Amino acid sequence: MSIQLSRQISSLATKRVFFAHQSVGNNILSGLEKILNSCDSCVAIKHMDSTRNIIEGSISHTEIGRNQDPQSKLIDFRNIIDNRIGNEIDIAVLKFCYIDVNEHTDIQALFCQYQNTLTDLINRYQNISFIHTTIPLRHNAKGAGIILRELIRRPNKSKMANINRNKFNELLVNNYPEAQIFDIARIESTYTN
Repeated sequence: MSIQLSRQISSLATKRVFFAHQSVGNNILSGLEKILNSCDSCVAIKHMDSTRNIIEGSISHTEIGRNQDPQSKLIDFRNIIDNRIGNEIDIAVLKFCYIDVNEHTDIQALFCQYQNTLTDLINRYQNISFIHTTIPLRHNAKGAGIILRELIRRPNKSKMANINRNKFNELLVNNYPEAQIFDIARIESTYTN
């Protein structure tokens, strides 16, 4: 483990982190748990229920909204912070799922909703560091059917959805400081593993 990663994990021991996600978020937490276990970290990953307070040295997470409905995730994220944990956390992370964006998504409207929600929360909760995440990409389907479809100039829906996800991600990267972004899309698309 690198010295930098070790320092970052050590700094989490004094933080109260809230991670709002849906299905793919569990994969991120699983990987993070392996890292934390490999270095004997005292940081705990806990599913947040309605009664538990968020404790120092923990990453508390919960599922929010419904997949394919990013607006529901924004509403749930805001409601949880406003009505339950706004004064109990140091860091808040909202992660959209790849399935929240498809080839028909109005990216400008979605980003505007996202930005309005986060700006409001950032202004009202100046004690919280909000971390922004890019939307994960998906592997494009291959095969004879896809090739034929593209040859006859029919849209490849999988590629079009990834293009839209990337448009959202570019808006995110261009509007927030790099230090406040967890770039999932870049991480998952840089190396073959």
